[in-house]
Order: sequence, then structure tokens, then C-alpha cells
Amino acid sequence: MRRAKLTLIGAVGALVLGLAIPVLADHRIDGTYNLGGWNNPDSRSKVWIKHTSGNEFSVVRQVEGPDGTLVSEFGKGVLGNTWLRVTFRAEAGMTGALSGDVSGKITGQAVYGVRPGGRIIGLFRSTDADGKDVRVYERGNKGADEAMPVRDAGTGDGTGDDTGDDTGDDTGDDTGDDATGITVQSPAAGTYLVGQTIPLQVQPVDATVTIEGPATNGAQGIEITGPGAVTLTVTKDGEEKTITLEAVEVELVAVEVLDAVTISDAPAPHFKRGFGAADGEVSTPAAIFLGKPLRLKITLQAAKDLSADAKITVVGEIVGEDNSFEKEVTLRALSQGQTITVETTEMLNKGVKVNAFDLVLTVGGEELLQQPRMRIYTTFKAPIKNVVRDKRPANTLIHFENACRWARGASQNIGQGEDSIAHQFDNQMRHYVHPKDHVAGSPPAVADYAKDATAPVNYDKIGWPRVRDGARPVGSLYYPPLTVTDPPTEDYKHYRSNFGWWVLDNPTHTGGRCNQQASLVCGIAGTLGIKGEVLYIHRYGRGKKSGRAVRQYFFSNDNWPAESATGGGPWNFHGVALLTLDDGSQWIYDGSFSSPPNRKNGTKAWAENDGGPFIHSWGPWLYDDDRGGRVRANDIPDTWQGIQPKD
Repeated sequence: MRRAKLTLIGAVGALVLGLAIPVLADHRIDGTYNLGGWNNPDSRSKVWIKHTSGNEFSVVRQVEGPDGTLVSEFGKGVLGNTWLRVTFRAEAGMTGALSGDVSGKITGQAVYGVRPGGRIIGLFRSTDADGKDVRVYERGNKGADEAMPVRDAGTGDGTGDDTGDDTGDDTGDDTGDDATGITVQSPAAGTYLVGQTIPLQVQPVDATVTIEGPATNGAQGIEITGPGAVTLTVTKDGEEKTITLEAVEVELVAVEVLDAVTISDAPAPHFKRGFGAADGEVSTPAAIFLGKPLRLKITLQAAKDLSADAKITVVGEIVGEDNSFEKEVTLRALSQGQTITVETTEMLNKGVKVNAFDLVLTVGGEELLQQPRMRIYTTFKAPIKNVVRDKRPANTLIHFENACRWARGASQNIGQGEDSIAHQFDNQMRHYVHPKDHVAGSPPAVADYAKDATAPVNYDKIGWPRVRDGARPVGSLYYPPLTVTDPPTEDYKHYRSNFGWWVLDNPTHTGGRCNQQASLVCGIAGTLGIKGEVLYIHRYGRGKKSGRAVRQYFFSNDNWPAESATGGGPWNFHGVALLTLDDGSQWIYDGSFSSPPNRKNGTKAWAENDGGPFIHSWGPWLYDDDRGGRVRANDIPDTWQGIQPKD
């Protein structure tokens, strides 16, 4: 049993997240405004406001200088709710700037509130020649529209956005905090993930920061430790600024195995649950090819989208194995679920096997409660249907479950040995287990029968003990017996259609004769992508004179059912599985003329030889029709179908 662990670690100090409240621009504030000072009755200014795009505006503020000349400030404003926040910047070579002509230098900042009817209030901040802070509180009204001034030099487009970006508080919280000496550059108000670390950047740097809620002020910034509201309060010299963050938890809601081999009754996703649901999880197995890395598509969900992109490093480890993956992803749109793909650095398994493990996810150091139980089959090649008469497809869930379990980790399509896939499952195949024999309180992950299914009528007559350690014993699948003692159960008409996996899948009568067991071997091989067919060891033809169907019986080399000098039998035919190996050669696997763990296997020529594993010697020719009887010497055919005489 392996426990896979997946860790998602929030990038530390790698990303500053900001939130700009989306506000539709109010074109009604465009115009020319005349303002006077609250704290300076002699102050007069004129302000032009013009919408440019989104919630952005071009703003010009004009005042009369000490020598009577008009001085203009050009800036860019951002509208948040009803407050327009403006940063004015100087351009190289621009004349008339209040604070000189150094390119990109902030010459002033303002906050304007435009009220219905054209009333306007505001605060303009700048510095005088001695570097002292100057604040002008203004109010006024909208006047007649006048042409907006343009720059004396520079681009001269009058937009005020040639160089600067508004670094003030554009959260639109209507607090007017830009008027204070405190700025919070990071974090911005918004939604963040539990476990995320957000850089803390405030001005002035010696301001005091206090935190209320599930977060701490760590060495790398604000560390979100739990869900809920987080309030940051920044204070300096009696001034205060407050930022509110919302922390949300992420949940695992789906897992899909990528590059999966199709299982007809186990579609993706291979784990699914509803967001916020306490139960209702659904898990289904998946299959991939052996020798391949495990690729997963994981869906994460949160109650809300994040306010900005968050870079997250995803680290995964399959516990107990030297196998892991690491990938940096960006999360944001989480409210409807966001998917990420990951891939292990090593193969999941080199052999055909059932791989079962728990998937443990950790996001930013926080282990998620959702820990799906994964069941992934590593198979050889894509399934093929070797047995036309099989009533079910090769790629069903119980076929993969049993075929991969019986292969016991073997990885090669070779004739025999511990690493031979077919050699392993030929000696491990067995009857299914009915729910009445399940261990109480511990049902299998994939059951052979539905929990309310009726057991086959011959279930209790096949194999003993019936179940050991949750499985049927490895033994003969031969049924019904040649000598019938219980016609309702043993009449061959109930088993006549049992070919391929249907030898075990038949819900009422399981088992089959030698050729049917051989077809089961071919069915198992087909599930794992190995080509196979039933090889019949027999001779048949037509009477040389009568034209009647005739068949030559043979004596077997196993001395069963009775000891004799000529061997067991006689038998009309024997069926074995003939599989095609990777090198193109063919190899036979027996079902009923030998027993596990050493069922007979070898080359086709070896299987057909007189004195070989099956044929002790050839016996009499018999008529193969309703009349029966021994074939007359002059009616024995000179040529026939099946095994030919050896030179």
C-alpha cells in the first residue's frame, strides 16, 4: 500500500497582489470646475476633468503663480466610487511646473469628490521650495466648459499619462486616506488563499502595523493562517490607514488521470465531490500503461476568485517511492474550479499491477481534508477482443481489476518465468468471490458481483475452501463434470456459451470445459493487450468412403482419469491458449490438463508432438455424428484437419 502526498506551497515574496475596484466611469463629471480654498480664502484654482478610458481620467489643475502667471499641473486620475484620485507628474522640459521640471517627479496629489449638481470638494497636496508639505482644501462648482490646457513641451497630448502611474490608494473605499502621510503598497484589499504569504510594503517604513484575524506578520510578509477577515491597521504620528483582506480555503473537488486507457464502465473524473460537501465523494479506478509517469489533472476550488494572480509551487510525492513532481502554477479563477496538471518524474510502475494509494494534498502548508483513495491499473497495451463469442468487452472494470492482480507485477510478454505476464495470470486466474463471502465491514475496492446479486447456482460446488483471505483458491475452472449427477446444475446447455471472460462473468453458471478455459486465458490476455486464440489439439475429417464426419481420439500424457499403459482418456480434443509474444513467436498456455502453480506452457510444436505434454499416443477413429461407432478401416481418411503426422 502506498500513500501519495501532494504539496502545494505558496510562493514567498514572489508576487505582490493588488486590487483595483472595477468602477464604471461616470462621464457626467467631465467638465471645468472653479474652486476656492477652505483654509485659504485667497486661493483660487481651476480644474479640468476629462474621461480617457475605463475608470481613468485626464486632469489639469491651474493656479495663478506669485508673479501673476498661470501655472498648470498635468495628471492622471482614477475614479473609485465617487472619489477621483489624481497624481500630477512633471515632464522633462515642461514649463510652469510648481516643483520644477525633473522628468517623472511627482509634483502633487489630489483627491476630488464630485457631487450631484456639479459641486466639488477636494484636497491638493504638494511641497514648497523648502520641501515642506503644503495642503490646500478646496471646494467649488462646475462652470462653463473651457478648452483643456495642453503641455508646453513633452508629448503635448494633454492626457497627463505620459509617464506616471497612480501609486496612490485606488481602492475606492471613500476614506480619502491618500490625504494622509501613510500609503500601503502591498497588500491591497482583496481575496487571498489560506497559506499564502503576501509581501508587506508600507510608507513610511517605520509605521506601526497591527493585524487582527487569522494572519501573522512574518519575515517575508503577511502569512494567511486561516479563513476569514484579516484587518491590517497602519499608524504613524496619529494618522491611521486600514486595509481589509479576505482569506479563503481551497478544496480538492476533482482528479482525472491523464493518458488513461479507457475502462468502459469507469469514466473520468476518477475522483469527484461537491465543493463544501461533507460526503458524496465518488472515486473510480483508472488504467495507464506500465513504464509511464503518472499524469493528473487536479481541480481546486474556493468560495471566491482571488483578486489577482497568485503563483503557487505544486510539489507532489508518492510516499514510500522515489517518485515526485514539482510545478509552478498560477491560481486565480477558483470560484468555479481551476485545473492544474502534474506529472511524476518517474514511472508509476514498471509492471502490470493494481496500484492503490491515498492522495494527500497540501496547499501552502495546509493539508486538505479531501484525500481521495486512488486505484490505478498499470497495464501492458491497449485492450483487444481476442474472443468473438465473449459476451462482454475486454476493458471492463472487473476485467482490469482481476487481470492486473493476477499478473502480479510481471512486465514482459515472454513465454515463462516470474516476469512473464501470461505465465503469471495463467497460474493465478480463479473464480469470482460473491458478497456473501466478503469480510464483514471490509468489502473489496472493486467487487466481482453487485452487492445484491444472486450467487451462481454452482457457486458452492467449485473449489474448496470456498474463500480464503478474501479470494477463491487457485484451482480448476473445469465445469460441469463429464459425469452428470445433478442435471439442473450440471447440464452442459447452461455452460455452452461460456467463452472468454464469460467463463467467470456468467451470472448463473460459471466454468467451462478445456477449450472454454483456454478462451478465458485469451480473454485475460486481450484485456492486457496481448493477442491470443484457442489452439485445438485434435484430428477430424470425413470418412473416405462414407463421407461421414469422423474424429481420431488421443490418449493423454497425464494418466487421467485412469492409469493405463496408453495414458489417460481417450479424448476427442484438447484446447489450449496460443498467445503471440513480443518477438512474434507463439506460446501455448494450458488450463485443464495441468494445475497451478505449474500449468503447462511451451511452443506450439512442443504441444502438438506425440509423447509431448498432452498426447501420449493417437487412438481409434470414431464417427463424429449421432450414429457414432468405430470407423471401419476402409473408411479412415488419408488426410484430415488438425495435427498432421510428423516427418
